[in-house]
Amino acid sequence: MGGDEAQALMDEVNAAFAANDIAGARPHLERLAALLPGNGQVWRSLGQACLAAEDMSAAERAFRAAVEIDGDDARAIDGLGIVHHRKGDLEEAETLHRRAIVIDPDLASAWVNRGIALTDLGRADEAAAVLERALVLDPRNAKSRFNLAIVDLLRGNHLRGWDLYEARLDIQGFQPPPGRRWTGEALKGERVLLLPDQGFGDIIQFARFLPEVAARGGTPVLALPPQLMRLMAAQDWSAIYATDDAPPQTPCWCPLMSLGGALGIEAESIKGAPYMRADGAAWTPRLPAGRKVGLAWAGNPTHRRDGARSIPSAELAPLLDVPDTTFVILQVGRRDGDAEFLAGRANVVDPVADLTDFFDTAALMMDLDLVISTDTVILHLAGALGVPAWGLLPFAPDWRWGMSGDRTPWYDSLRLYRQPSLGDWAAVVGRTAADLRGI
Repeated sequence: MGGDEAQALMDEVNAAFAANDIAGARPHLERLAALLPGNGQVWRSLGQACLAAEDMSAAERAFRAAVEIDGDDARAIDGLGIVHHRKGDLEEAETLHRRAIVIDPDLASAWVNRGIALTDLGRADEAAAVLERALVLDPRNAKSRFNLAIVDLLRGNHLRGWDLYEARLDIQGFQPPPGRRWTGEALKGERVLLLPDQGFGDIIQFARFLPEVAARGGTPVLALPPQLMRLMAAQDWSAIYATDDAPPQTPCWCPLMSLGGALGIEAESIKGAPYMRADGAAWTPRLPAGRKVGLAWAGNPTHRRDGARSIPSAELAPLLDVPDTTFVILQVGRRDGDAEFLAGRANVVDPVADLTDFFDTAALMMDLDLVISTDTVILHLAGALGVPAWGLLPFAPDWRWGMSGDRTPWYDSLRLYRQPSLGDWAAVVGRTAADLRGI
């Protein structure tokens, strides 16, 4: 009877995996592990299911059980590395992926995962070599191509980077709309539907290229979430704006983040001058006199690297202690401890309740002397508007900020403050506070 039950459960697991419902296989695998406690493959599969369900503790227990049964199970060791990566233990993650590779040098997934860990550790050159090997082992692997694109773009190798960056569409399961894909060729007035495929900041960053589409004879039609509709409609780009939930049919289309490749953008062709506008007059009577500094410290909490790029608000205390400065809060999403940190501070103004969309935020920014933000949409918006801004970056930054330096070709008005080592926000905030005191 036990064998029949085990086979029935295995059939359920195989069906879930075939349907790419890895997390859905978990209850069947838990029962299998109870029936077959000495089967390392069952434990490894349970680890994968728990990983898919974002249950890191259960995933770690399952992968460790698999490794205890078979110390040479490279896939289980690789899975354990993923768990450590998601928990923020990057050094241990890299060590585990490297151990998996020693056991099985042909395990492409371990090469990819080690490359991601090295990238997040700020070791981009090593990551590139590792990801190149992953591509040799599995040339069609979208995850390899995408992560090598990130490293290429980070290091300024834009042309190959844009090409490899297309792998993100396969990872996302992008469904193309009707019509033909536009790849940069000359047009004769045809409308080109530009489809955002990432976050608000990415839309603002790549909206600069709408005039380039028009210069090639196309009529850009930008699909937008409602939070960006008014802001984009206020720009003089001769573009058409549509909602992203029901965009119009057009003869041509292109993912917005693919414009870098379609237009052949290289570092020297990026124009960082202001390309958006807003009117801050309505905010002037609502804000106090004197120096006003906008402040944002956290991005999208679901972002893969949120733990690296967002700052716990309490760590900003040295900045808010700078005298003769009013800090205007631009942080829309609040986290645990934010309210307590801001409470009772006489030099803080919090107008977030009056910011209904990015049109309002842009207008507010135009009445500020400076914006200080982590790597969020706020930083992109300030740069697009030409508002002076200081960007607070993690040790391993997002690709668009490059590997070093305090400037970026994307935005002329930005100054970048980089962590000197992993997780060292204290040094970044200290430098920022010192520089603010000095101006």
